[in-house]
Amino acid sequence: MFLCELCNTDLDRHRDKFTVPVLEKFANDTKSGNGRVLLFDHDRSNPIGRVFGGYLMGEKLMGYAYIHNAMALPKQPNVKIADAVEDRILTDVSVGFMGHIRSAKQDVNGSTLEWEWWMPADGENVTELNELSVVSIGAQPLAGFKSLDGPDQKANSKTVNMSASKSIHVGGKEFDITAKQDGDSIKIDATAVNEAVKALEAAKA
Repeated sequence: MFLCELCNTDLDRHRDKFTVPVLEKFANDTKSGNGRVLLFDHDRSNPIGRVFGGYLMGEKLMGYAYIHNAMALPKQPNVKIADAVEDRILTDVSVGFMGHIRSAKQDVNGSTLEWEWWMPADGENVTELNELSVVSIGAQPLAGFKSLDGPDQKANSKTVNMSASKSIHVGGKEFDITAKQDGDSIKIDATAVNEAVKALEAAKA
């Protein structure tokens, strides 16, 4: 499992940017149900894990990405995705989302300089984080996997809650997955994960 900066309020390569209320909604989405699915390169036919435990750190949405250790790169089956992330070969992530309202900032010629996504003050809201993907090049340059010994993490280690729990339902059973900080690393309760995987395999059989 890896600590991630899921997204932030910076302007991305597609001239899109999120407001803090949108990030807050995305954080809540990762805490509901079983969190959100983790994909590879936004391919919905290729789920590789789950993302959960989102929280805001300033104008960054942080969270935890669990990558199943059997998942391999689509065109390099001998390379495990988790190994590629751990070795810093893959560093970027990208959010897949449903937006509700955005406003445009334009120049004097009417060309759009940026699109800002925001939450409505009232009425129906369908803004939602659908998935997080591991990607080779993300739209937001700073979004991606973070090392716990990095400067940002050390500076915020006293103020950020580095423990997260999530209940998942598999095969009619409930499993509590817990991740917590242990020194400069994050550890996950492997027993619960393994039991959940076994229950999933039994349900599929």
